[in-house]
Amino acid sequence: MNFYTEGGYLSNSLSSFVGFECFDELGSPVSMKAILYYDNVPIDTIKTNSYGQGRFLIKPTSGKRFSCKPIDKQSSAQTFNLPVAKLDIPVLTMNDAIVQDTLRSW
Repeated sequence: MNFYTEGGYLSNSLSSFVGFECFDELGSPVSMKAILYYDNVPIDTIKTNSYGQGRFLIKPTSGKRFSCKPIDKQSSAQTFNLPVAKLDIPVLTMNDAIVQDTLRSW
């Protein structure tokens, strides 16, 4: 599992989307389900589409950790840790993107 945090980082106490991808041992995308844990407590079931991609929304808190465990017999022993949240960084969210469009910040 590979995780892609919105804006590159998780920010303490700010909600962020996290994209993720799942691949088999040959590098091909796979559809799968996983349990999302927050400090070792299950909080949600997440899943990918047929292209092996998915996303979920989380709100990290300082000192707590998110992780995922796939729900299948082959991978169920594996735990995948998300990056630790950083303090005091902004999060930018875009609901829709238009190809060839520009986002500017001053």
